[in-house]
Amino acid sequence: MKKSIGSDTILTKELIDNIDVILDATHNDLLISDGDGKVIAINSTFEKMYGLKKEETLGKTVFQLEDEGFINPSIVALVLKEKRRISIQQKNYEGRDFLVTASPVFDDEGKIAFVFSYSRDITEILELQSQIKLFSEELDRLRGAESEDKIISVSKASKDACTRMRTIAAYDASVILTGASGVGKTLYARHIHKLSDRRDGPFIEVNCAAIPETLMESELFGYEKGAFTGASEKGKAGFIELADKGTLFLDEISEMSLPLQAKLLSVIQDKTVTRVGGVKPKKVDFRLITATNQDISKAVAEGKFREDLFYRLNVLNLNVLPLKERKEDIIPLCEHFLEAFNKRYGRHKEFDAKALQSLLGYAWPGNVRELSNVVERTAMMTDSDVISAIDFSSRVEAADSPEDDFFEVIDLNQRMEETEREIFVRAWKKYGSSTKVAKALSISQPTAYRKLKKHIDDYSE
Repeated sequence: MKKSIGSDTILTKELIDNIDVILDATHNDLLISDGDGKVIAINSTFEKMYGLKKEETLGKTVFQLEDEGFINPSIVALVLKEKRRISIQQKNYEGRDFLVTASPVFDDEGKIAFVFSYSRDITEILELQSQIKLFSEELDRLRGAESEDKIISVSKASKDACTRMRTIAAYDASVILTGASGVGKTLYARHIHKLSDRRDGPFIEVNCAAIPETLMESELFGYEKGAFTGASEKGKAGFIELADKGTLFLDEISEMSLPLQAKLLSVIQDKTVTRVGGVKPKKVDFRLITATNQDISKAVAEGKFREDLFYRLNVLNLNVLPLKERKEDIIPLCEHFLEAFNKRYGRHKEFDAKALQSLLGYAWPGNVRELSNVVERTAMMTDSDVISAIDFSSRVEAADSPEDDFFEVIDLNQRMEETEREIFVRAWKKYGSSTKVAKALSISQPTAYRKLKKHIDDYSE
């Protein structure tokens, strides 16, 4: 017996009699329905994947299986409706994901005689894709953190500092970084470590001014169990030990007491450290980088800092200039910090020209650290994606800056115009009407109205 299904498909009696054996020979799950959606064959893999028994399934329609929640949506039902090959993603009763494909077989009259449906378990593939996505996001985050941590060097002073930094990194000698608070000494220390042969070792950062003097010795040198009241029963490795095979960075080194300076000098000379309460010295291999915002030479002269330790620390040195002495870096730094902010919070903020120009007139006593904080705070507090000079006005005091070159940036008339605009914008935000603004500024209402029309872009009252 032969049955013709289209011009190229012949089903023999032998094939029909052995259909179950043939279907079970594949590892994919298979379902065959007739042109009305009635299930006429499934294999054992299908039973396992969908939790259906053959005797409970054969004779039912795919529409019934869909209503009963075993297959949702039914791809066979979609094929019967659209009369074409379809692939979709489905979940089974266990929540596993499958890529399901179904193809129609047409008879000589162009009607669907059968639909063959098969699927592939892609749960592990999707989980792998999810892990890759998480990894990619983490990599992007790390790259973003790396980009935030880069040194911006546009001015000649910064370029010279970077050149010297790379030279210093090539040698394993002690180095001292000097410069005002907030200029970026810690950033330079990290880069010296990253560029050195110790880059694969730890970078241990210690702020000597942030640790109480009573704790500094045990934190720096570590301690043995029972060394003092409250000491851990296991003892504790100090920062010096933790820096073994890497770099120890002591910031604000000038704040270290003279007794601790003597002990540090001994460690540097002998390359050994003895824990508090211990008697056995331990060999340590680390590079020492120190930093200070004080005049160490003056501290040595005044007896506040050991001269012999200073000579040990000052084998190599790098002075980082304040921001007011490298103004060419201000705008690139602003753009850099805003870009980092946008990446971190998924925003798209930008500066207008006057905003950047206004920052050039400020003295920046807090240097790069202050600039970074001002940019981030302003970006957070500004509703618009465009940051203007007005947005910075409450955070910097350019008008009070003693810098002579401030008046080289903008002329007097322009400065007066911007100041007037700032006054009326603030007044409008606070009072909301020309009458109240006039009263607050002790001017006539017509004058207030005219000025508001001039300075408020969307002014209406």
